[in-house]
Amino acid sequence: MDAAPDIVALPPTPKVIAALADIVVEAVATGASVSFLHPLAPEVAAAFWTSRSPLPKPANAWFWARWKRANSRGR
Repeated sequence: MDAAPDIVALPPTPKVIAALADIVVEAVATGASVSFLHPLAPEVAAAFWTSRSPLPKPANAWFWARWKRANSRGR
């Protein structure tokens, strides 16, 4: 039986912004319709996520993510 996914708050840190930017760049590169055209520069994707942060302090969470925990077989 799979474990329930974790839902965690993500702060707008450079590492989180870069990871979210990578997701958007990959989505656009594979044909997703997400308001950007291919090729999407990582800097443009990062600027998109940075502009979405309503909170001035990096310690504050502004994005929620759903993470699926690996089961005992590592899947």
